[in-house]
Amino acid sequence: MKNRIVFVLIAVNVLFLAGMVHSYSKSRRTKIARDKEMFIRFDAQEKAYSLQKENSALENKLKKAEDALKSAKTGFDSVQKSLEQERKINQDLRAGIEKLTGLKDSLEEQLKDATAVKAGRQPKK
Repeated sequence: MKNRIVFVLIAVNVLFLAGMVHSYSKSRRTKIARDKEMFIRFDAQEKAYSLQKENSALENKLKKAEDALKSAKTGFDSVQKSLEQERKINQDLRAGIEKLTGLKDSLEEQLKDATAVKAGRQPKK
């Protein structure tokens, strides 16, 4: 009977040992899977952070480009207004020159007529 009890205890110990080995193996696989998942999450977080930084930098560049465009547009508009004013001034000056040319021609005709009258000739009309 003692041998039987020893044999049963040995069998129970072997079963417990097999259960322990199985449990250790299962926990090891679980730990490896968890570590792999943590690595994947960490890598994904790192990529998300990197993309967020890149996105922020691109938004800053876009804002600077928009500001530069707005500034250039303001400058262009002011140059365009100035050019339009210059065109109006040129038109006014041309009109003045044409008026003065007409007056000059008229005065030259009057001068010719006056010199012709003074010389004793008939004025042309």
